[in-house]
Amino acid sequence: MTKIRVKLSLGTRGILSKIELGRHVEPSMNGNANFATPGVLVTNMATATTVLEAANGLAIDGGKFLTLNKRKAEATYDAAMEALANYVEGIANGKSDPTIALSAGFELSKSGGNRALLAYAIVASSLLSQEIKLRTGRVKISRLYRWEVFFVPNSWIDSPGPQHESDWTLLAETGKANFLATGLQSGTRYWFRMQVISSTGRSSYSTVINLVCL
Repeated sequence: MTKIRVKLSLGTRGILSKIELGRHVEPSMNGNANFATPGVLVTNMATATTVLEAANGLAIDGGKFLTLNKRKAEATYDAAMEALANYVEGIANGKSDPTIALSAGFELSKSGGNRALLAYAIVASSLLSQEIKLRTGRVKISRLYRWEVFFVPNSWIDSPGPQHESDWTLLAETGKANFLATGLQSGTRYWFRMQVISSTGRSSYSTVINLVCL
């Protein structure tokens, strides 16, 4: 079997894209049963992401010292992300299972068809109090459907919705093209999106939908 490698492209990836990757990988790995002892590797990457984000913000107005500090923060981030990626690759290759790497929030290198893997639209309906049913079209090559949510308590009026990737919370990763969200707050507006995960990579996210829970 071809060796499983994650796609980082740190040499060509912009700083904002690196920050987004770090914010995506951290929650994907925390509590992930595939990785028993990531420990300090995840912590180091998360810290490096936070430091890079701060340094990048300070360097916007220029200045030699601030620019140098940003470059140092980026080098630290690159090293931390590479170390974490190597750990993930080791686990995935040890079990010959590329979906393990995908579950960590990484894309696969040379995955070929992942750009053509587009998420279906999702439909939601609030049929019972404190429950919302989500469903999408079934994707034949999918391994998992990743369901994510955003909400602000009692936000049924004048809520701007999610503004950043970090606003989203993982609801569940399931093997089915439908999901029942339960234990919701009546009168609260919820935003949902879905992503398909397969052996070739991750799809783009579905269109975001929102509705008020009964």
